[in-house]
Amino acid sequence: MATREESSSIAWFVAGFALGVAGAVLLAPRSGKETREVLRSAAERGRELVDRTRRDVVDFGREHFDRNRNLADDAEGVPAGSEANPSDLAAGPEHGSPQST
Repeated sequence: MATREESSSIAWFVAGFALGVAGAVLLAPRSGKETREVLRSAAERGRELVDRTRRDVVDFGREHFDRNRNLADDAEGVPAGSEANPSDLAAGPEHGSPQST
């Protein structure tokens, strides 16, 4: 977790960046129509990047959730405190994994 000082530094950086962008847009040697088009284009690229990143994160989460759920399901057949052979877990309880007696 970020310290209060780090959070303050980040906030000042973001504020300065936003002011710099605003100043650049206002002082740019373009007409209003051109500036609006540049901003619209940049917003669209940003939206596409956010959407692509969101899809990647969701896919990553699903993949790891499914993998870990399968590991948990496989581990259900292993008695508590026993040492399981990883190849037995992959085979499942019906194919030779340790069973409780």
